[in-house]
Amino acid sequence: TYASLQDPIVQLQISGDQYPGTNFGDAAFTVSAQYAASLADCLKLSPPENSDGFKTPVTINGVTFYKTASSGAGAGNFYESTVYRTVKAPNGACIELNETIHTSNIGNYPTGTVTEVDKTAVQTRLDAVLNSFQFSDQQ
Repeated sequence: TYASLQDPIVQLQISGDQYPGTNFGDAAFTVSAQYAASLADCLKLSPPENSDGFKTPVTINGVTFYKTASSGAGAGNFYESTVYRTVKAPNGACIELNETIHTSNIGNYPTGTVTEVDKTAVQTRLDAVLNSFQFSDQQ
């Protein structure tokens, strides 16, 4: 559900029940793909909402990706994403790795009934998946 590109491949979900008593909705690591003739075309495809552009190069297991941050809000929900893209040659597949944390507005709850989720702890779990990602031909 958090893929930005045309072809969703896989999504690993952390469900809301993992952080009871908090404003945590869910979190996910998503892989999606779409054809792109070049890296420049890949980085222009369906830019994530409120992103700053794919300007920061990041190496993940020997492959250079370009990173952007994005955020969105609606109906008392917040979505914070870190998105990485690269082009996988020779077939021109634009590959996107997306880490998203979904929380709700703490003000939507009666005072004292819910606490803020520790986003750093959630991000650490997502990063563990991200840092294990590699293409099958890298083995």
